[in-house]
Amino acid sequence: MKSARVVGVVVRRRGATYRRTTPVPTWKTDLEDGCVVNRPHGLLVAADAVRLLLLAGVVVALVTGEFGTAFRFVVVLALTLGARWLRVPLPFGLALTISFAVETWGASLVCTGCGIRSTK
Repeated sequence: MKSARVVGVVVRRRGATYRRTTPVPTWKTDLEDGCVVNRPHGLLVAADAVRLLLLAGVVVALVTGEFGTAFRFVVVLALTLGARWLRVPLPFGLALTISFAVETWGASLVCTGCGIRSTK
């Protein structure tokens, strides 16, 4: 895979001159396998979409008056945003986000009395 081009920027600070390099993103045609989508970017977008579903769960729980469920959604959303902030590897972050979202949505459906009851 071709590396990103580097463009130099001259920075003058306190009488000294520094040359700072900034990577410029490569084009889609630079991908070796001819894939149209940049895979790491796709994983990040997918994880962010799942995080938006968690945010929607917070809103739905607050509107329906399920404050305990809303708190659960907020805690899971904070954990998944923390994983993004820590910049964990993207496949791990996506798997973590999906697993937490499925568990939280499943627990909220059991708690809200939609007909599914726990066997405990």
